Amino acid sequence: MKSAAAFRKENANLLHGLIIEQIKEKFLNSNVVNVLKNCDQHGRRVLIVNCGGSWDPSYVSTDDVFRILYLVHIAAQLEPETQVRGAVVVMDFEGLSMKQVTALTPTFSKRLLTFIQDAMPIRLKELHFVKQPFIFKLVWTLFKPFVREKLNKRMFHVVLTNNYINLHSPYVEHNNTINMSKANSEEAFNIRIGYMRPETIELAKNELRETPEVKQTAIMELRQLLHACPDLHYKDDDEFLIIFLRTCHFYPESAFEKVSQMYAK
Repeated sequence: MKSAAAFRKENANLLHGLIIEQIKEKFLNSNVVNVLKNCDQHGRRVLIVNCGGSWDPSYVSTDDVFRILYLVHIAAQLEPETQVRGAVVVMDFEGLSMKQVTALTPTFSKRLLTFIQDAMPIRLKELHFVKQPFIFKLVWTLFKPFVREKLNKRMFHVVLTNNYINLHSPYVEHNNTINMSKANSEEAFNIRIGYMRPETIELAKNELRETPEVKQTAIMELRQLLHACPDLHYKDDDEFLIIFLRTCHFYPESAFEKVSQMYAK
């Protein structure tokens, strides 16, 4: 729990009381973070992060980028389909210069990767780095020390061959993004709350051990763990607990760790 406590303490000033109105203007006008309107061929949400020349760190700081990513993940985690199928992140470094490299500090790198690997209740299935110039090596030296084996296996440093473009053209062109003027509405993300296709239910059973019996037992055990910690402030309903259980394959102890990292008072 030491890492959990450290994460909460170090980022309380960024996340405590955060609402979309605090970051909406930069979200709408910067084109730093976008979400594709449609899911990929595996039914996964696709998030595009423009880390290259289109990002002006003097207007959208790394703190702002982290806040935006946090709010997008809050929206995505409402979807049962995304809870099961996970998400794909594409980091586009086209036009990367020293202006962006100097903004990507070790502090930001550690914060982002700690969030992804320890706290985020969404299954990150793939992380693609595209359009990297030679200077990208400087960025990778900042990220690499904080990348664990599990995440490293899901990272792809992409050379844009015709085969890759044909297979992943939405990732590369990403011109099918959501209208962020509706960023505070479910319509913007086409969020499907409470809905899972039959094939997704089967996928949850095969990959996440999700059956009615396992789900009921895991919810009960996770609730018992949480009730024993009065310093946690969270929604005590089944839907909320399932978000964290799905990302941990319905192992209550692992889900408890994630809730603890995000919802301490």
